[in-house]
Amino acid sequence: MFLFFRLAYESSQGRFTPQKFFFGYLIVPAFILLAQVIVMNADGYKTVPQLEEKVEKAQDAARDVCQFFCELFFSPSLTVGRCTTQTTI
Repeated sequence: MFLFFRLAYESSQGRFTPQKFFFGYLIVPAFILLAQVIVMNADGYKTVPQLEEKVEKAQDAARDVCQFFCELFFSPSLTVGRCTTQTTI
């Protein structure tokens, strides 16, 4: 940072003061704030245990909507996509 300030100070013959430099440097925290509000994910980063829990929920047979749908609305042993019902209704 000092190198950039020194280059600007020397090229402006001393008109570029530290006050002007640090006032302009306030753009950095403003940019970080805007990036967090607009661009970044609202949930933040997921940890490994959180991702494992999400995978376990997705693989849970009790939460299989397709299986429930097949058993509820179709005849036994009808294959729809990846689910097959073998129960009698």
